[in-house]
Amino acid sequence: MLRMLLCCALILSIVSSCTKFLDQRSDDSLRELADLSDYQALLDNFNGMNETNSANIAENSADHFFVTESVFNAFSEQERGFYRWNPVHYQWPNDWSVYYQIVGRANTALEGLNHIERTDKNAEVWDRIKGSALFYRSFAFLNLAWTYAKVYDEKTYEADMGIPLRTSTNFNLIVDRASVKDTYEKIVNDLTSAIGLLPNHSLHVFRPSNQALYALLARTYLSMGKYEQALHYTEQALTIGEVLLDFKSDLTAIQTNSPFPKHNKEIFFYFETGLLGGLRSATAHVDTMLYNSYVAEDLRKVAFFLPSGTYHRFKTNYSAKSARTFTGLATNELYLIQSECLARLNRDEEAAHVLTQLLSHRYIAGVDIQIPSGGDELLDRILLERRKELLNRGVRWSDIKRLNKEKRNIVLQRKVGNTVYELSPNDNRYALPLPVDIIENSNMKQNPK
Repeated sequence: MLRMLLCCALILSIVSSCTKFLDQRSDDSLRELADLSDYQALLDNFNGMNETNSANIAENSADHFFVTESVFNAFSEQERGFYRWNPVHYQWPNDWSVYYQIVGRANTALEGLNHIERTDKNAEVWDRIKGSALFYRSFAFLNLAWTYAKVYDEKTYEADMGIPLRTSTNFNLIVDRASVKDTYEKIVNDLTSAIGLLPNHSLHVFRPSNQALYALLARTYLSMGKYEQALHYTEQALTIGEVLLDFKSDLTAIQTNSPFPKHNKEIFFYFETGLLGGLRSATAHVDTMLYNSYVAEDLRKVAFFLPSGTYHRFKTNYSAKSARTFTGLATNELYLIQSECLARLNRDEEAAHVLTQLLSHRYIAGVDIQIPSGGDELLDRILLERRKELLNRGVRWSDIKRLNKEKRNIVLQRKVGNTVYELSPNDNRYALPLPVDIIENSNMKQNPK
């Protein structure tokens, strides 16, 4: 049964990853989690909560990269399917299982707090655990919705299938797929209820903070196309901190494979995922039109890419690992959300100023950065810079979905030999299929092709 499989996976995950729990307890049952320090340790398990084995299938399905025919022929059947936007049957481990394990740990902590009285003495820790658990669960729900559900569209969101909103550790409770409407409402409601429970700055970027909470709300509202709300929470996050890396001075050995410092100063919540093996930087080439959009004076052209035969490959982003990718929250994303939302709200001068601030930290010194003054040209430039700056950061798949809903007509194409594979705007396949074992062991409906 699915419930039994998921329960076992959750228990094994918790037992194997919480060092404090293993060091102090010989009994591996969940009932041994008893006090606030146990639940904090559960959420501090960075191997399960921050550095996951997700394959990042949504980002791999986007339009950043391509592979040669010989590389494609060496792919596994699963990798070929994802590359052609026609995934074959795949099962655990996968993005679904990774994010629902995070959900399970968060639910364990939230239920544990129900049995621990909040007092004046423990209030700070109690609140931090609750706020962190709500943040982690919402972070997981959002990534699941971006991957497995259709875009947020108020014309269809009550009928469109979202994700199972599991809020209990009781796996005897059958949880079906909620609507897209209910999915996003749950994410927003949980995040807003966590406001005030977290410190503005966490002790380490592995822990959530108020800044991360506001940024996740901004990211959520942007993907919903609600630009006033996205701007509001972006500005709340930037009030807490707005530091940017200056590529002219803050990167060490910019031409090397790993120019970005680990946990650099832009990052305020760290999360990283894996990549499908065939689309890692050693085998995948960056889209040539995307690469050519970086002008010579743009230091990102050197910081992000290395030559790879007649093409170029992506080095790394803020994970500092070629086979891993940073998909957490950082200041540069906030600048781009702020700039885009200002432009969409017809505050063009402010939007251009924010974008110029960001790019001045990315270009060589003394360059006159030309930014359109307003209108569609300004918004187009902001969206282009968003794609260039947030390469491989886990947001592009969601961006394509929301932009195509606005009739931007982004058509994805991949060529293998003489065959061209295409994904048209608003295609059903933008909601990637659920893993086959989930469908086979439950009554959940599969996404239509």
